[in-house]
Formats: sequence, structure tokens, C-alpha cells
Amino acid sequence: MGAFLSRAVIGVMMAAATILAVATLVFFGMQMIEGTYEELFFPLVTPEQRAEIAAARGLDGSQWDRYVAWLSHAVRGDFGTSLITGRPVLDELASRLPLTLQLGLIAIGLILLIALPLGLLAGVFFRSRLSQTGRLGGMALMSLPDFVLGSFLLWLFSRQDWWLRVGGWRPLSEGLLPNLQYALLPSFVLAATGIGIVLATTRSAVMQTLAQDHVLAATSRGVPSGRLVRRHVVRNSMVPVMTMGGIIAGYLLGGAVIVETVFTLDGVGRFIVSSIAARDYPVVQAGVIFVASVFVTINLIIDLLYSLVDPRIGSRG
Repeated sequence: MGAFLSRAVIGVMMAAATILAVATLVFFGMQMIEGTYEELFFPLVTPEQRAEIAAARGLDGSQWDRYVAWLSHAVRGDFGTSLITGRPVLDELASRLPLTLQLGLIAIGLILLIALPLGLLAGVFFRSRLSQTGRLGGMALMSLPDFVLGSFLLWLFSRQDWWLRVGGWRPLSEGLLPNLQYALLPSFVLAATGIGIVLATTRSAVMQTLAQDHVLAATSRGVPSGRLVRRHVVRNSMVPVMTMGGIIAGYLLGGAVIVETVFTLDGVGRFIVSSIAARDYPVVQAGVIFVASVFVTINLIIDLLYSLVDPRIGSRG
């Protein structure tokens, strides 16, 4: 228990340091983009008027002074107001979060329901045609870019009067089935690469576990195959799969930008990208910190789960 708590404390400290580093990089990175907010939206005003506009929006002074002021407010949960809409940044992100969150959760569900069982079967029956099909299918999904698959499905389903819909969005408040009509297609596009990665990783991990000495010994003792898979194969194969899960979590956050853009969905990812083009500094800074926080938190949880799945990791830690 002490080793687990020590691992948790160290993980939280590293997560906080990572988020601080991301906050610093995104703040100064936005300042390096050519063309400021006042130059972009007020190109015809005089330099004096431009300076007044910058001062009214807190964009005057040195970069360091603005960074210290912004960071001191951010640690208290105040990320300022959007330069474009004039609304609090957190309100703008919160209004778009349910859409992005639902896409991510459905994508994770599709990965778990499709990739894990198929990867397990492909690994256990590694000499079968199913295993080879799973290997090729995983490689194909990993190699197919999101915007290509999304554009193809967008074209296909816009020409066919099938149940799934493209373009637009129906919130859950209007009913589950109408919501899923619009949510399943972009969620599948978002999950496609993750399905390929988890399928291939699970297959490879199961095959390696089946070749280990303790599994071969259990097989020689006549342990039934079902019990062998449940007790020895599944748990020992989860560590590499969990590692890929942390990477996929970050990919889902980044892939949401592409999927929301292709399907014209007003989510957090698309909002951040449009805010970069509009030099809406507070929105970009808060949005990137939010994405980084989610990614770091997921990887911290996975890191802590390692010691529960495989106690040897906790003892080495």
C-alpha cells in the first residue's frame, strides 16, 4: 500500500509539472504566431488606437508580465474571457464539452467492444484465418487517416437514406436514438485507428503470453483452455494493452479536432482550432490546458493501475 501511495504522489507531482510546462509553451507559442489580435481584426486603425484596443483587452505590456498575470488567475480557475465572443472562456468550453465528451466515450466503447474481443480471439487462435484477418484489418485501420475515412463515410451516407445521419447534431435531451443517429458515425471514425492499434496490440500480447513457461506448464497439466485463458492469459496480456490505451486517449483528443471539422460539429477541438486562427489567446490557452490535463490524468490512472494488474510493477516501483 505504501508503494502504491508513493507512486500516486510522484505521479501527481509529475502531472502538475507537465501541465505547467504545457501552459507555458502554449502561452509563449501563441505570442510567436505572426499577426496579433488587434492587427488581424483592426488593420485600418492608427497605431495609437491599436494600442488602446490591446490595453482594453489585456494584451499590452511585456509577454512575461502577461504570462505571470494569466497564470496567477488560471491557478484560481479564472481563464479570462474570449476576445471574440466576450463570454467567459470556461463557459464557452463547457457549452461544447458534452459533444466532444460523448464522441470520446462512444469511441472508447467501440474500441473495447470491437478490438479487445477480436484481438483476444486472434491471439488465442493465432494459426487460424481469423487471426490473419484481424492482423490485416488492424493494420488497415491504423494506416487509414481520419479525414480520409470520415470524408468517405460522409460522402457515402449523404447519398444513401440509411439510418445514420451526417452533418449536424442532436443532443441527448432530444432522445437517445436521434442522438445516436448523428453521433455513431463520427464516433466510429474517431475510434477506427484505436480499434486497429488495440486489436494488433492485444493479439501480439496474447501470443507472447501463450508462449511463456507458466502457460505452457499449465497446458501440459491439462488445464482446460477456457480456464487457462481467463486465469493466465487475459490478465498477463493487459499491461501492454493498457500502455497503448494511454496513447490512444491522447490520440482521441487530437483526432476529435479532425472529426469535428469533417462532420462540422461544434465541439471543443474545432473551437480551439478556430480560436487559433482568430488569435483568441484565452480560449486557446485554456483549451490546450484542458486537453493536456485530461491526457495526463488518464495516463496517471493507467500508470497506477499497472501495479494492480501486475503486482511486480508496484514492487519494482
